[in-house]
Amino acid sequence: MSSKESGLLQSFINYFKITRLKEIFLMTGFSMIGVFFTPDFEFDLLLIFALFFQVVLFVIAVYCLNSYADYEEDKESLRLKDVSQISKHTYFILMVFFVVLFLSVGVLLNINIALFSFTAFLFWCTYYLPPLRLKSTFLLGTLIHFVCGIIHFHVGYSLFNTISLHSLIYSIYFALLLSLGHFNHELIDYEDDLKNSTITTAVRIGQSNTLKIRRLLLIVAILYLSLAFYTKYIDEWIFFSFFIASISSLIIDIMSTYMSPKIFQKITRNLFLLAGTITIFSRMV
Repeated sequence: MSSKESGLLQSFINYFKITRLKEIFLMTGFSMIGVFFTPDFEFDLLLIFALFFQVVLFVIAVYCLNSYADYEEDKESLRLKDVSQISKHTYFILMVFFVVLFLSVGVLLNINIALFSFTAFLFWCTYYLPPLRLKSTFLLGTLIHFVCGIIHFHVGYSLFNTISLHSLIYSIYFALLLSLGHFNHELIDYEDDLKNSTITTAVRIGQSNTLKIRRLLLIVAILYLSLAFYTKYIDEWIFFSFFIASISSLIIDIMSTYMSPKIFQKITRNLFLLAGTITIFSRMV
């Protein structure tokens, strides 16, 4: 590979890191999965793509908020130091720009989509921004993730149906997954948060206790999913695909003496991506 090609490749890698595209597209799944749980689901590819576009704009706005609020900490983070190549002021402008965009597209699609996405954005503001900055408050950061998990699900669910008891039951499972993912993320950032005096729940209670809570949330998610299936709120396809993903994650977690949270993240993301794909295909056939 020539030096020019090597330089272009490195530029692409840096751009990928700055924009956090992988994280953005993964986060869209918590909204898009809601589409395929709606009783009035229609395979309208154009409409689903339009929603996907709105959700991407929404998640980008949240990540701009994240980068703006955590700018100084991210500069000291090995994982996120590339984000500081864009100025803090620029992140604020981008955040406002993408908020206007996701609200505009949301209103055009369905007023409920706009309302749910904006409500979730406001909750994320309480997580990241002072004076509340619940990110640094014991367990309240996790509570925000749980609440936002429910709301994110309804952004997608609102494309074809309005909020209902069934949708709330569905969304709680995914909110539990987002919450345990949050604990895992705190484990990934543990050393950086400790160095920057960012007092997250993991920093307060230690890595060992955080691992136990992560595992407990996974067990709760499995039991909850099983109860939803037993009470006939979810069908066999949904239950078995997500049950296998959940139980596999738990077995891998228990059998490993110590698994890096990054490896755990990679494994669970792939397992639940597969479960979500199976669910989507089951609605399409």
